[in-house]
Amino acid sequence: MANQSDHPGFDPIVADELLKLLSSDDKFRQTFHDNPVAALASLGHTPAVDLPKRGGDAQTAFACMETKSIAPKEEILAARVELLAYLTAGGNHTSPHAFEAGLIMAALQRKPQA
Repeated sequence: MANQSDHPGFDPIVADELLKLLSSDDKFRQTFHDNPVAALASLGHTPAVDLPKRGGDAQTAFACMETKSIAPKEEILAARVELLAYLTAGGNHTSPHAFEAGLIMAALQRKPQA
């Protein structure tokens, strides 16, 4: 089970940029859907940037960011405030999948596991 030290919150600037791009930029949205680690690294998200140095497994380290169908821009925009709070809080990244179409609010309402 993960705890806050396992999943620190996003830097607020990175989280803000992530949400901005997910709610506006089709190319970034496709990159995020195809390869969340690369998308997050492009924003300077330290855990994603450092993953190769640590020998981490991108498939498991960022599984909570994967989507089968990424939420529409409008859905992300409508939940932007809640998503920003979710992303920047430590320990929240244990209940996927906050960016799945039609499931954003359900993901945000799940309690993180201690």
